Amino acid sequence: MIIQKKYLWPISLMMAFAFQALFFDRSAGINYLIFSFLVFGLAYLYLQPTKQSNTFRLIQVLTIVSTAAVLMANTSYSLYVYWFFIILFVSVACYSRIKHIQIAPLFLYSGLIASIDTFKGDRKTGWLKKITPFIKFIFLPIFTILVLMFIYSAANPMFLESIENALEWVGKFLEKISFPRVFTAIVGLLLTLILLQNKASQTAINSENRIGFVLTRVKNRGRKFFGLTKMLQRKQQVALLTFFVLNIMIAWLNYLDIKNIWIDFSWNGELLKQLVHEGTNMLIVAIFISIGITLFYLNSNIVFMKNNKLFIFLVLLWLAQNVVMSCSVFIRNSIYIEYFSLAYLRIFLYFFLTACVVGLLSIAYKIMFRKSTHFLYSVNSISVVILLAMAACFNWDKIIAKHNFEHYKKSFVHYSFLSQLNNSALPYLLKSEHELGEIYAIQRGSFPFVKGKEYEQINYEKRMELRRIKFINAWKTKSILEWNYAEFEAYNTLTAKE
Repeated sequence: MIIQKKYLWPISLMMAFAFQALFFDRSAGINYLIFSFLVFGLAYLYLQPTKQSNTFRLIQVLTIVSTAAVLMANTSYSLYVYWFFIILFVSVACYSRIKHIQIAPLFLYSGLIASIDTFKGDRKTGWLKKITPFIKFIFLPIFTILVLMFIYSAANPMFLESIENALEWVGKFLEKISFPRVFTAIVGLLLTLILLQNKASQTAINSENRIGFVLTRVKNRGRKFFGLTKMLQRKQQVALLTFFVLNIMIAWLNYLDIKNIWIDFSWNGELLKQLVHEGTNMLIVAIFISIGITLFYLNSNIVFMKNNKLFIFLVLLWLAQNVVMSCSVFIRNSIYIEYFSLAYLRIFLYFFLTACVVGLLSIAYKIMFRKSTHFLYSVNSISVVILLAMAACFNWDKIIAKHNFEHYKKSFVHYSFLSQLNNSALPYLLKSEHELGEIYAIQRGSFPFVKGKEYEQINYEKRMELRRIKFINAWKTKSILEWNYAEFEAYNTLTAKE
């Protein structure tokens, strides 16, 4: 049920106050856990979600996982993922029978409209009836007060002076108001109103009910050619020719990659920019184009034609070869990491490739079992949100710092990048002058492009030492609401060395 109107504003305002108290000018920690508890508590207390679908349960589990990720890993990425899942849960809490995650934006939209309508009141009331109370009870009294204040001020200088003093006091009072804090409270108020006031939009429900996983044949009436329309016959011929040529092209590409990258790759000290950055980007674009071409031809009656085994075989072969090409991108990225260390995008490329492979395999499944395009949207929406949550569970800053310095004998150490990692990585970022010199000596011998000492140019040792002192002092003064395991572990490690 929807919360009773008389309780709506007291609870919403309390949530807005709690939101700004938890998040304004605070770093991430237990405050995120408390807010998740409040959101789930309100949802179950007032919305009472019953008959929960597996999709709704999955959203709840991933929201809990993202909360744990903030508390344990505490990376910037985990914060983005957390808010993604909180907004997702808040949007769909009104309809616990949701089956397709891709419909969630419709529920978010209806929630925003419902929250705006809460301020506007009854939309059926005419504009004149809406504005009349404002004129009577707000505009006219304020206008009268201002006019008389102007007259009294003009008539009496002492009254004018007192008014100026009062206005000066009001100005100083307004200066003390923290408008960022007010904005934070407004965000909390909006999230609460979306959660409590959102109704299961009939438009969204109808959109979901229209989703079917079984591909249906659309019959077109036209001139027949051996039982088929000429257009469909020509489309089949073009599709056969297209996929035949594409399979030859990608087969040659995969052969070259397997031979030169998978088996016979050797590095001679170059930057690998063309091999990985440019080459990988082009291959990713090619994968997306491949998916688009495949869906274009599959989203027609060609799949229902008799004696169509050659077309199906060519498409499946094409998808299989795209999976092989995805493996090539995986290996290229691994080679780049081997020589140029870990970085955020290099890590997340693995998750992206996993999503691509799931997409390609789901298309193959669609072909073999004649599933609809909506089936692809549902399967891949679920795979993407699961991968988002999984990626948030790791403290990548700590992993990157530890890995890059442990592999400095073979991998390039980029000090400017490492110096920007978060505080949880500090125990692995601190290096003495002797250690930095030893790393430089090996790096200069392994990488011809290394000229000067980058760590001296950015004053790396001093910068990290200042960060260490600042972090330890800041941790001692942190609120319990900002406690998180990642920084707690870093603090203990750093203070144990003192």
